[in-house]
Amino acid sequence: MARDEAPELVRSCGTSCEENPWRRFVDRYAYRIRMTVLQNLLRFERRAPAETVDELVQEVYCRLLQHDRRALRDCRARSNSAVMGYLATVCSSVVVDYLRACATLKRGGAMGQVASAIRSSQAVEDLSDPAASPERNFMLREARRIFLDSCARVFVGASRERNLEIFKLAFVDGWTSREISERFEGAIKPGSIDSMIHRHRRLLSEIGVAVPER
Repeated sequence: MARDEAPELVRSCGTSCEENPWRRFVDRYAYRIRMTVLQNLLRFERRAPAETVDELVQEVYCRLLQHDRRALRDCRARSNSAVMGYLATVCSSVVVDYLRACATLKRGGAMGQVASAIRSSQAVEDLSDPAASPERNFMLREARRIFLDSCARVFVGASRERNLEIFKLAFVDGWTSREISERFEGAIKPGSIDSMIHRHRRLLSEIGVAVPER
Protein backbone atom coordinates (compact mmCIF):
# COMPACT_ATOMS: atom_id res chain seq x y z
CA MET A 1 0.00 0.00 0.00
CA ALA A 2 1.31 3.45 -0.92
CA ARG A 3 1.92 5.85 1.94
CA ASP A 4 -0.84 8.25 0.86
CA GLU A 5 -3.46 5.47 1.03
CA ALA A 6 -3.24 5.29 4.83
CA PRO A 7 -5.75 8.12 5.55
CA GLU A 8 -8.24 6.56 3.14
CA LEU A 9 -7.86 3.21 4.92
CA VAL A 10 -8.64 4.85 8.28
CA ARG A 11 -11.68 6.58 6.79
CA SER A 12 -12.87 3.26 5.35
CA CYS A 13 -12.58 1.62 8.77
CA GLY A 14 -14.50 4.49 10.34
CA THR A 15 -17.41 4.42 7.92
CA SER A 16 -17.68 0.77 6.91
CA CYS A 17 -18.38 -2.41 8.89
CA GLU A 18 -16.75 -4.54 6.23
CA GLU A 19 -14.08 -6.90 7.55
CA ASN A 20 -11.48 -6.34 4.85
CA PRO A 21 -10.56 -2.68 5.63
CA TRP A 22 -10.28 -3.45 9.34
CA ARG A 23 -8.08 -6.49 8.66
CA ARG A 24 -5.80 -4.37 6.47
CA PHE A 25 -5.70 -1.71 9.19
CA VAL A 26 -4.68 -4.26 11.85
CA ASP A 27 -2.07 -5.81 9.55
CA ARG A 28 -0.60 -2.39 8.88
CA TYR A 29 -0.57 -0.92 12.39
CA ALA A 30 -0.62 -3.83 14.86
CA TYR A 31 3.15 -3.80 15.42
CA ARG A 32 3.29 -0.01 15.87
CA ILE A 33 0.35 -0.03 18.30
CA ARG A 34 1.92 -2.80 20.37
CA MET A 35 5.31 -1.10 20.46
CA THR A 36 3.75 2.23 21.47
CA VAL A 37 1.87 0.61 24.34
CA LEU A 38 5.04 -1.22 25.42
CA GLN A 39 7.17 1.94 25.31
CA ASN A 40 4.62 3.94 27.32
CA LEU A 41 4.45 1.26 30.00
CA LEU A 42 8.23 1.07 30.26
CA ARG A 43 8.45 4.86 30.40
CA PHE A 44 6.12 5.17 33.38
CA GLU A 45 6.33 1.80 35.11
CA ARG A 46 9.76 0.48 34.06
CA ARG A 47 8.06 -2.89 33.57
CA ALA A 48 5.69 -4.21 30.93
CA PRO A 49 4.33 -7.73 31.55
CA ALA A 50 3.24 -9.37 28.30
CA GLU A 51 -0.21 -10.02 29.77
CA THR A 52 -0.70 -6.33 30.51
CA VAL A 53 0.56 -5.29 27.08
CA ASP A 54 -1.85 -7.74 25.42
CA GLU A 55 -4.79 -6.39 27.40
CA LEU A 56 -3.95 -2.76 26.69
CA VAL A 57 -3.48 -3.43 22.97
CA GLN A 58 -6.95 -4.96 22.90
CA GLU A 59 -8.27 -1.89 24.71
CA VAL A 60 -6.75 0.35 22.02
CA TYR A 61 -8.69 -1.55 19.37
CA CYS A 62 -11.86 -1.27 21.45
CA ARG A 63 -11.37 2.48 21.83
CA LEU A 64 -11.09 2.80 18.08
CA LEU A 65 -14.27 0.77 17.49
CA GLN A 66 -16.51 1.94 20.32
CA HIS A 67 -19.29 4.48 19.84
CA ASP A 68 -19.78 3.39 16.23
CA ARG A 69 -16.07 3.78 15.37
CA ARG A 70 -16.05 7.44 16.40
CA ALA A 71 -12.30 7.60 17.05
CA LEU A 72 -11.62 6.39 13.52
CA ARG A 73 -14.16 8.78 12.04
CA ASP A 74 -12.67 11.67 14.00
CA CYS A 75 -9.18 11.07 12.64
CA ARG A 76 -8.26 13.94 10.29
CA ALA A 77 -4.78 12.70 9.40
CA ARG A 78 -3.67 13.31 5.81
CA SER A 79 -0.54 11.15 5.75
CA ASN A 80 0.71 7.86 7.09
CA SER A 81 2.93 9.59 9.66
CA ALA A 82 -0.04 11.64 10.86
CA VAL A 83 -2.12 8.47 11.21
CA MET A 84 0.63 6.89 13.31
CA GLY A 85 0.79 10.03 15.45
CA TYR A 86 -2.96 9.86 16.02
CA LEU A 87 -2.77 6.19 16.98
CA ALA A 88 0.13 6.96 19.34
CA THR A 89 -2.12 9.48 21.12
CA VAL A 90 -4.84 6.85 21.54
CA CYS A 91 -2.29 4.34 22.86
CA SER A 92 -0.89 6.86 25.34
CA SER A 93 -4.39 7.69 26.59
CA VAL A 94 -5.14 4.02 27.18
CA VAL A 95 -1.90 3.48 29.12
CA VAL A 96 -2.37 6.64 31.22
CA ASP A 97 -5.95 5.64 32.12
CA TYR A 98 -4.69 2.21 33.15
CA LEU A 99 -1.90 3.61 35.33
CA ARG A 100 -4.21 6.19 36.90
CA ALA A 101 -6.72 3.49 37.83
CA CYS A 102 -3.95 1.33 39.32
CA ALA A 103 -2.67 4.25 41.39
CA THR A 104 -6.18 4.98 42.68
CA LEU A 105 -6.61 1.38 43.75
CA LYS A 106 -3.33 1.35 45.67
CA ARG A 107 -4.05 4.48 47.72
CA GLY A 108 -5.58 4.07 51.14
CA GLY A 109 -5.88 0.29 51.11
CA ALA A 110 -8.77 0.42 48.67
CA MET A 111 -8.57 -3.28 47.89
CA GLY A 112 -9.06 -4.18 51.52
CA GLN A 113 -12.20 -2.04 51.67
CA VAL A 114 -13.54 -3.67 48.53
CA ALA A 115 -12.86 -7.15 49.90
CA SER A 116 -14.61 -6.34 53.17
CA ALA A 117 -17.71 -5.08 51.35
CA ILE A 118 -17.93 -8.11 49.07
CA ARG A 119 -17.28 -10.93 51.54
CA SER A 120 -20.74 -10.41 53.04
CA SER A 121 -22.39 -11.08 49.65
CA GLN A 122 -23.73 -14.54 48.91
CA ALA A 123 -22.04 -16.68 46.29
CA VAL A 124 -23.39 -16.27 42.78
CA GLU A 125 -25.12 -19.38 41.49
CA ASP A 126 -27.48 -20.24 38.63
CA LEU A 127 -27.47 -16.80 37.09
CA SER A 128 -30.03 -17.83 34.47
CA ASP A 129 -33.11 -19.97 35.18
CA PRO A 130 -36.14 -19.08 33.02
CA ALA A 131 -38.21 -21.92 34.55
CA ALA A 132 -37.85 -20.68 38.13
CA SER A 133 -40.68 -19.34 40.29
CA PRO A 134 -41.18 -15.55 40.66
CA GLU A 135 -39.59 -15.71 44.11
CA ARG A 136 -36.60 -17.60 42.75
CA ASN A 137 -36.23 -15.19 39.86
CA PHE A 138 -36.24 -12.29 42.31
CA MET A 139 -33.38 -13.92 44.18
CA LEU A 140 -31.57 -14.53 40.88
CA ARG A 141 -31.93 -10.85 39.94
CA GLU A 142 -30.45 -9.91 43.31
CA ALA A 143 -27.60 -12.37 42.73
CA ARG A 144 -26.95 -10.80 39.33
CA ARG A 145 -26.95 -7.33 40.88
CA ILE A 146 -24.54 -8.36 43.65
CA PHE A 147 -22.29 -10.10 41.14
CA LEU A 148 -22.11 -7.17 38.72
CA ASP A 149 -21.71 -4.65 41.54
CA SER A 150 -18.82 -6.71 42.89
CA CYS A 151 -17.17 -6.79 39.47
CA ALA A 152 -17.64 -3.04 39.09
CA ARG A 153 -15.85 -2.44 42.39
CA VAL A 154 -12.96 -4.77 41.66
CA PHE A 155 -12.22 -4.34 37.96
CA VAL A 156 -9.69 -1.60 37.29
CA GLY A 157 -7.50 -0.37 34.49
CA ALA A 158 -7.96 0.83 30.97
CA SER A 159 -10.14 -2.17 30.07
CA ARG A 160 -12.53 -1.86 33.03
CA GLU A 161 -15.73 -1.03 31.12
CA ARG A 162 -14.97 -3.55 28.40
CA ASN A 163 -14.30 -6.33 30.92
CA LEU A 164 -17.50 -5.55 32.81
CA GLU A 165 -19.45 -5.90 29.59
CA ILE A 166 -17.69 -9.18 28.78
CA PHE A 167 -18.52 -10.60 32.23
CA LYS A 168 -22.16 -9.58 31.86
CA LEU A 169 -22.39 -11.15 28.42
CA ALA A 170 -20.63 -14.32 29.58
CA PHE A 171 -22.27 -14.95 32.96
CA VAL A 172 -25.59 -13.12 32.88
CA ASP A 173 -26.56 -13.34 29.21
CA GLY A 174 -24.86 -16.69 28.57
CA TRP A 175 -22.84 -15.73 25.50
CA THR A 176 -19.92 -17.86 24.34
CA SER A 177 -16.45 -16.39 23.92
CA ARG A 178 -16.84 -16.59 20.16
CA GLU A 179 -20.13 -14.68 20.29
CA ILE A 180 -18.55 -12.03 22.51
CA SER A 181 -15.64 -11.74 20.09
CA GLU A 182 -18.11 -11.14 17.26
CA ARG A 183 -19.85 -8.52 19.40
CA PHE A 184 -16.53 -6.64 19.48
CA GLU A 185 -16.10 -7.22 15.72
CA GLY A 186 -13.17 -9.54 16.25
CA ALA A 187 -11.04 -6.91 18.03
CA ILE A 188 -10.80 -9.34 20.97
CA LYS A 189 -10.10 -12.96 20.13
CA PRO A 190 -12.02 -15.77 21.90
CA GLY A 191 -8.76 -16.97 23.48
CA SER A 192 -8.08 -13.51 24.90
CA ILE A 193 -11.61 -13.42 26.34
CA ASP A 194 -11.08 -16.81 27.99
CA SER A 195 -7.77 -15.63 29.47
CA MET A 196 -9.29 -12.41 30.82
CA ILE A 197 -12.19 -14.31 32.39
CA HIS A 198 -9.78 -16.80 33.99
CA ARG A 199 -7.67 -13.99 35.51
CA HIS A 200 -10.64 -12.08 36.88
CA ARG A 201 -12.35 -15.22 38.12
CA ARG A 202 -9.26 -15.84 40.26
CA LEU A 203 -9.23 -12.24 41.51
CA LEU A 204 -12.91 -12.35 42.48
CA SER A 205 -12.44 -15.73 44.16
CA GLU A 206 -9.58 -14.33 46.26
CA ILE A 207 -11.88 -11.71 47.78
CA GLY A 208 -14.80 -14.05 48.39
CA VAL A 209 -16.95 -13.72 45.24
CA ALA A 210 -17.81 -17.05 43.62
CA VAL A 211 -18.07 -16.99 39.83
CA PRO A 212 -20.30 -19.65 38.23
CA GLU A 213 -19.01 -22.05 35.62
CA ARG A 214 -19.91 -21.24 32.02
